[in-house]
Amino acid sequence: MGRAWSWGIVLAVLLLSGTPAEADRLLHAGVLKCSACRAIAKEMVEKKKKHLEQEKQPIQVSHRLGTGKWDPHGDGGVKKMDYANSEILAIETIEGLCDSFPSYFIREVDGERVFTTDSDAGASSAAYVSSEKQIFSDVKKTLQFYCEQLVGDNDEEAHALVMAEKLDLPRFEEGLCEKIDNVCSPAVLAKAKVKEAAKKAKYEDKKRQDWAEQRQGGTAGKHQIADIHLSLAGVRLNLTGLNFTVKLDGKSPTAPPKNEGPESVLDSNATTKWLNSHKLGVILEVPTPVTVDAFSFTTANDHPERDPVRWEFSAGVLIAEEAPAEPAAEAEAGGEPPKEPAAANYTWVTLHSRTSPPYPTPFERGHDLPQFNFSQPHTAAVFRFRPIFGRPNGAKKAKKPSSEPAAGKADEEL
Repeated sequence: MGRAWSWGIVLAVLLLSGTPAEADRLLHAGVLKCSACRAIAKEMVEKKKKHLEQEKQPIQVSHRLGTGKWDPHGDGGVKKMDYANSEILAIETIEGLCDSFPSYFIREVDGERVFTTDSDAGASSAAYVSSEKQIFSDVKKTLQFYCEQLVGDNDEEAHALVMAEKLDLPRFEEGLCEKIDNVCSPAVLAKAKVKEAAKKAKYEDKKRQDWAEQRQGGTAGKHQIADIHLSLAGVRLNLTGLNFTVKLDGKSPTAPPKNEGPESVLDSNATTKWLNSHKLGVILEVPTPVTVDAFSFTTANDHPERDPVRWEFSAGVLIAEEAPAEPAAEAEAGGEPPKEPAAANYTWVTLHSRTSPPYPTPFERGHDLPQFNFSQPHTAAVFRFRPIFGRPNGAKKAKKPSSEPAAGKADEEL
């Protein structure tokens, strides 16, 4: 029992070293507290299994750790017994349990936040209320504090659980989390889930308000979309089949991340996107002019605050283009190298514009927006989609007042 006694001393020191706030991190966490208890039960089972694999032979124990009556006339009170049923196994399983936790993460799985060692188990979760922020600041330490509190307050019951149960995780979870701490019993968990749903709803509502504010004010600093679609009479055009190409309407000072360049708007893949980090537009070109009467786009796979809510969609009308220089096999000695072809110069006819009020782009990811119809069909070989940053009243500082261009009229290039 010396080892059990020493464990009690160590545990007491650990508990006293933590502040009350640290020890009560999970006090009002509800569903998360149940998940934390189940994580501790899992570690209990794993540690017991590890000790059983290391010690398979019967062991000699004193009468205090054995079962049955002590015979003082026998072999000095020492007897052999099965290690799997010994109190020594319980002591060695509990001792140091709270210090040996692996890295845990909090993920949202099937709509519920859980502690897990699998970082890819589900979507990353977040604290719903300020009192939960400490839990997320150090997940491993949160579990250690709760483990120390749970085992320290229920030392005898924890030892009895390890001795009584086999390597059966559901039985350990029931014993530890429904009978010893009662945080996962059906009645308690049902109430906790109601509170969890209310906290999540309030959190999601606040998050949407923040996203909407960032969208309208342009404070996210970036825009992104997954795909652009062109339609005629309600039927989408196959842009890839028509050999559409894409380029930026301007020069980007940095290269985009992988799968986040402008070419992504043509791949019909909601998992890739065009990340617009430099307030540029994107130009779509096709070798043979096409007739369209509507456009739409698909929201990107993350960061709803970056969704466009104001934009202009235009068709390009070529007004000047310098013929490309004839390529020379070799520049003559002392002669000038061939000139680069001049970039095409377009005036832009606005086919659809959304400036004020901002469009309520859905927060769902990979969502196809409805078609935005033009006032009439338009035939062109060049089109431009240009997100608009900032609020409409931001234009008050400009020399020209901001106004929404009428459909079919040329707008100025910015």
